Amino acid sequence: MCTRLPRLFLFVMEASKETLRREAIRHRDRIDPGAGDMDHAAALFFDNIKPQKGQVVALYWAKGREFDPSEITGRLLKEGFTCALPVIQKNKKVLK
Repeated sequence: MCTRLPRLFLFVMEASKETLRREAIRHRDRIDPGAGDMDHAAALFFDNIKPQKGQVVALYWAKGREFDPSEITGRLLKEGFTCALPVIQKNKKVLK
């Protein structure tokens, strides 16, 4: 039994995760977050994710050039879904 394989596999996964993160940020920085059709984005969310009544849907507060999910959040709340958002505490970096 090789005990090094899992550690090597985890190293490759972490390197890939970091590479993916850098690439996502690079592409995100080229996009104008205000240029999109937010109604269309919300429709895509509901058509593809298909949240079910009674589910809690986790979202995030947009920061900087991130996609702003507020249109999706608004529609979820209007349709009676429970939305979970992180609590941001003043002068702290930890989200609760």
